[in-house]
Amino acid sequence: MKNVSVVIPTLNEEASIGKVLNEVPKIDGYRIKVFVVDGLSKDRTAEIARKNGASVIMEKRRGKARSIKTAFRKIPRKTDYIIMLDGDYSYNPSYIRKFLAELKKYDVVLGSRFAGHLDEKSMPKINSFGNIVLTKFANMLYGTSITDLCTGFVGIRKEAADKIKISSEKFELEIEMFTEYLRNKLSVKEIPIAYRKTLSESKVNPVLDGVKDIVFLLKRRFL
Repeated sequence: MKNVSVVIPTLNEEASIGKVLNEVPKIDGYRIKVFVVDGLSKDRTAEIARKNGASVIMEKRRGKARSIKTAFRKIPRKTDYIIMLDGDYSYNPSYIRKFLAELKKYDVVLGSRFAGHLDEKSMPKINSFGNIVLTKFANMLYGTSITDLCTGFVGIRKEAADKIKISSEKFELEIEMFTEYLRNKLSVKEIPIAYRKTLSESKVNPVLDGVKDIVFLLKRRFL
């Protein structure tokens, strides 16, 4: 029996977190435990998460990267695989089956929205354009060929996660983890996924965050 820790960072996700948790599949041969890492939500996110069977980790500082760092420290040591996804309903947990199948062969599995399907109105055009440009820029800098740099749906073996050092605090998380995969020479596989319209308010500033991501990629590549 393999142990899986599903990590879901949240911030004011009461409209969606119950639906997301109810979609986490039960899979033969895997013991799946869900951890919701809540970053000071002002609504009923944590309460709903507990009622739906999740273990709630309270993070006193805001920022997705902080939540993931806290989760990496607090999930069980006996975890074999970690699955990370957002709590805003945009990612469908049913894909966890495919992630786990690929994690038997790869250190890291990324869910690619652009190799898969974007539901109508799931991503504003400016966000889509920015994601594509940023991904191409990263591929040019690092000699890679991924299709979705900023995906928030990631699977990783626990021993691989233990090698990753996260210094960012907010939405540079996916960018930093990408550079850490390369630095640690981890094997990476992309799988196509569907991306749904979020049920929560977006916390991303496509222009400002995009500029920060470009600067971060350059620093990591040349400094």
